[in-house]
Amino acid sequence: MMADEERDDSLSIPIEIQAVYIVPDILPSNFSETYRRIVLSGAEDMAKVAGRANEAGNEAYQAQLRNDEQDVILDDHELRLKSAEETLEQHTAQLANHETRITAAEEKIVEHEIRLNDSESRLDDHETRLTTAESDITYLTEKVSEIDADYVSLSRETTQILASPISVKDSYSVDGVQVVGNRVTGFTASTGTASKSGLDANKTYSIGSTYDQSEMQALALALTETRKSLKALEDMARAHGLID
Repeated sequence: MMADEERDDSLSIPIEIQAVYIVPDILPSNFSETYRRIVLSGAEDMAKVAGRANEAGNEAYQAQLRNDEQDVILDDHELRLKSAEETLEQHTAQLANHETRITAAEEKIVEHEIRLNDSESRLDDHETRLTTAESDITYLTEKVSEIDADYVSLSRETTQILASPISVKDSYSVDGVQVVGNRVTGFTASTGTASKSGLDANKTYSIGSTYDQSEMQALALALTETRKSLKALEDMARAHGLID
């Protein structure tokens, strides 16, 4: 409630003293000096009392005006405070909503961090595997280079050279026909001197109607040469492991 309804406007009206103007000349001559002074002092005191009363009334009225102004200000403050409280409630609700959204966002961030850590772990694993694969590729590339420079081809028709012994399971063949097989065993080694000088396969020997020593000697020598050549062939076959 505004204070205007309780304000006393009469305080702003000055008090008027209803008294005759009193000066020493208008006092009766039969007044004693003492009484004269009492009358004059009383009139002066009344004027002072009225003046002070008017000042007090004016001060009280001004105080009422200031109170009214303060009431208006107070009412405005109350309205502003109510508006501020309503705004605070709205902000509180918004803050609660923000906190809920922040909590959800933090949960999402934690989830993303977990997924990121998993991705980083998988990436590290892939990098390790990639490094291993690159190392393997480098090794295989070197080996392929070595193989390209030194290998036996199944389809190459040019001469191929092996720098090491070779072992096969059963036999060697040419155009599907076996040319070397397993070692033939059971041979008794020949003795004597072998000869690699070669033989004249077309050489003939003359033999008369009666055998003479020279003809027999020639046949004996030829037989000995043949046996020596045969011994050389046997040694060769044995040295190559064809027979034993």
